[in-house]
Amino acid sequence: MILAAYYVETATPVFAPCFWPATSLKSALRVARKLSENVHDKRYPNAFAVVGSDDKAICKFFRGQRYTHDETI
Repeated sequence: MILAAYYVETATPVFAPCFWPATSLKSALRVARKLSENVHDKRYPNAFAVVGSDDKAICKFFRGQRYTHDETI
């Protein structure tokens, strides 16, 4: 469990998921978009999900594009 208003998470190959805490939805969206645009970093091949404090996914970003949390990429 992450103690933050929002957080960004992604899975990494072979390792545990990575988390980036955020204090607002706006900052979480900014972090997720920026991380997803960094496509040359092979450590993070999956989408970056924005999650609220209730542990429900709000949306996800993949290669700079925003998707709904249940949309297939």
